Amino acid sequence: MLLANTSIRRAGRLPRPGNAGRAILLLRYFASSLSASMRVMDVQGAGQSAKLQEVSAPLPKLGPDDVLIKVHAAGVNRPDLLQKRGLYPAPPGSSPYLGLEVAGEVAAVGPAVAKGRPGLALGRRVMALTNGGGYAQYVAVPYAQLMATPMSMGDVAAAAAMETLLTTWYNVIQLGGLQRGSALLVHGATGGIGSMALRLGAAAGARAVIGTAGSAHKAQLGTHLGAHIAIDYSTAEFDQVLTSDSPVREFVRGKISHQALYDAAGSVSGGGPVQLQRGVWIAPPRDAEEGGPRGAAFGKELSVAHRGSSALWEGLGPHSGGVGPDAGLPGTPSRDGCNVVLDVVGGSYLPRNMSVLGTAGRHVSIAFQQGSKVPPNMDFMRVMLKRLVLTGSTLRSRSPHFKGSLVQHIAVAVQRHQLLHSVSNTVASDANVALGAVTPGASSDQWRDAAPLAPFVGGVNALERAEDAHSALEEGAPGKQVLTVSHDE
Repeated sequence: MLLANTSIRRAGRLPRPGNAGRAILLLRYFASSLSASMRVMDVQGAGQSAKLQEVSAPLPKLGPDDVLIKVHAAGVNRPDLLQKRGLYPAPPGSSPYLGLEVAGEVAAVGPAVAKGRPGLALGRRVMALTNGGGYAQYVAVPYAQLMATPMSMGDVAAAAAMETLLTTWYNVIQLGGLQRGSALLVHGATGGIGSMALRLGAAAGARAVIGTAGSAHKAQLGTHLGAHIAIDYSTAEFDQVLTSDSPVREFVRGKISHQALYDAAGSVSGGGPVQLQRGVWIAPPRDAEEGGPRGAAFGKELSVAHRGSSALWEGLGPHSGGVGPDAGLPGTPSRDGCNVVLDVVGGSYLPRNMSVLGTAGRHVSIAFQQGSKVPPNMDFMRVMLKRLVLTGSTLRSRSPHFKGSLVQHIAVAVQRHQLLHSVSNTVASDANVALGAVTPGASSDQWRDAAPLAPFVGGVNALERAEDAHSALEEGAPGKQVLTVSHDE
């Protein structure tokens, strides 16, 4: 069922029957012709003074089930910042270098892959979730953690998508139980994870997608990314906005339409986002089917998956931590508040998040920017009265088998519903490596034509300028930061 296998095979021609031996010989020859060393960014120093510096290192060794990827772009994630400072060490057996996601091309394969997957051609464009080591010219990745890069997607976009897509999918859909008709609240809405969560909510047909961000500019960006409502937390309290008697609360509870909410805020020239009240921005109404035709089909499939067996959960097994059959989810999302909260803040946000959750709502923690300790004397009575679920996860420490299964089953849905395939028929090339992403300066046409889950790329730097990307992330720059990797041919 292996989706990554299927996707990679479909992306190009397979060798004729009987040519497997020839394919193995070609792979071995190509691997032997690679340079013995590569450029990689290594951590120098410790703690707050730690910096990244380019060094030369041996090529990673391939295990039997590994693929060596020639990296063209690598995504930058907040765990990279923590690992650099010694606060998030690499799991045993993982690469000591930073970098959790990459895009590039197949350079060599391990013996088991060569023998069992002869259709995986050298030079095939792939995107991958790594076990570390992405800030380099080459990285070894288990075969199961690869997806074929869509033809309409450049390497920058592909590198920006993997970690964010897997993290949001697992936490919002499988742990959070997001389905068509849900109300989703996302904190940190214009970061890499938050922006993908907004797009995922919109693609799934959520009745209300709400995002919080730290400025009016970021809040308006959030409305482009998929939020119906974007709240600037520097000037408005999100919990008061969502629980006070207002058109916002009526919309979140499904009592008025998006059009009615937008009309309540007035109108603006050009049909852009409009401010309903101080710090609260409303997106212009979209298609009747949220997420468009592709999103409508995807949202319907999610609802079926949460109510019974579905191919959507295939490969993750009954103990994956997902919310498939018999997970205690209501057949239909409640309408007395938010159904899912994706939280990256922690600390004082926990009781506030609980106040906006409706019956059987799910609170999913994936980071703790305010710390992991709750306020003193916090009252958990709401958990009982509302039957709330408090959960969370971290992807990096999960087993290779789990991560591979997650990649594969997401790839099935991505392929089936064309979630990473843009409307444009342009084929990505070296001249348009950012194709398939959206950026802060995107035009209205680019927002409209983007793939439902197109990543939001805020900055691109060369590998040797990784410190600049880290600084942008630390300063709260919107969008995903990506590194491009050059090769001396």
